[in-house]
Amino acid sequence: MAQTPEAIRLRDAARWRRISMWAAIACGAGLLFLAVVPGLSANDHRAALNGVVACALLTLAAWRTHTHPTTIEVIALALGAIAIISGLIATFERTGGLPFFIVLPALAGAYLLPTRQSVALGVVALVALGGALALRPGGWDALIWAQTALVLIALTTLTRALRHGRDLLIHDLERVASTDGLTGLANRGTFEEVAGRLIERTRIDGGTLALVMFDIDHFKALNDREGHAAGDAALTGFATLLSTASRPTDLVARIGGEEFVAVMPGLAVDGAQAFAGRVGELLRDQATTGSRLTVSAGVAVFDGGDGDVHSLLSDADRALYTAKSAGRDRVAVAEPITTAGINGL
Repeated sequence: MAQTPEAIRLRDAARWRRISMWAAIACGAGLLFLAVVPGLSANDHRAALNGVVACALLTLAAWRTHTHPTTIEVIALALGAIAIISGLIATFERTGGLPFFIVLPALAGAYLLPTRQSVALGVVALVALGGALALRPGGWDALIWAQTALVLIALTTLTRALRHGRDLLIHDLERVASTDGLTGLANRGTFEEVAGRLIERTRIDGGTLALVMFDIDHFKALNDREGHAAGDAALTGFATLLSTASRPTDLVARIGGEEFVAVMPGLAVDGAQAFAGRVGELLRDQATTGSRLTVSAGVAVFDGGDGDVHSLLSDADRALYTAKSAGRDRVAVAEPITTAGINGL
């Protein structure tokens, strides 16, 4: 089953929550072992015990973070991990492989954060590592810092590439989920969502919003007579025409079969009628198939009162039925319904 973009985001966030949690647990377990192993100095034992407590707190923070953490939560968790690891490095006489743990929060940031924040987090990690190495009892070790920096840069670059691939996948899924596969216009789901927001904005700001519903006349007969290829050509041709004729602020969608809609903020009845008439004229002049095509249209206008996208679409659909019943190739306006041949507009 294909996953939605939101499902991918939630899955990735949950995965990184688990990774950060288990990384903190593993770090704490290793430090607990160091706290009890013989042969270490008293200073190292104390540092290890402090690290166990810090990792326990970090584990709790990772667990309590919900499955879709915000940018602030990710940054806070990563900075907390960097601070804990830096503090341990600064107190241990021998660092061992501890400096490489500072790569983990930087990797989480590289995958979950935007580019600028992830780069900044990597810089913070390297600066913190340098400071910790300078303060530790064993003294500064340039080789350890350089090795860790190279590993961090290589892995974060790879992680950013994986993030980019994920973003491209999400973009493609969003495009497929929101557009009609044949015409490239918005599909019905997108139409209902965006038109609903436009209606609410009109209700708040005042003004009007027009919805024009189009239906290609005798489309089934065209399909039966000339084949589905000709029908597809008619649909794609009309979609291109409708997109070209509309304004950048308008929403144009295919909502099913040969039915299209244009949602036009700021237009009243006269403007919507004129637009529908112009589309009809352009279609008659456009040879999308071997047959002459015409279109019927129904106009409904929202003026800030009651109603929603469904009621407005229902009004336009009734007006469209009136236009069809009156002979097709014309525009009808909902409530009150008037009809006029497109040539007369």
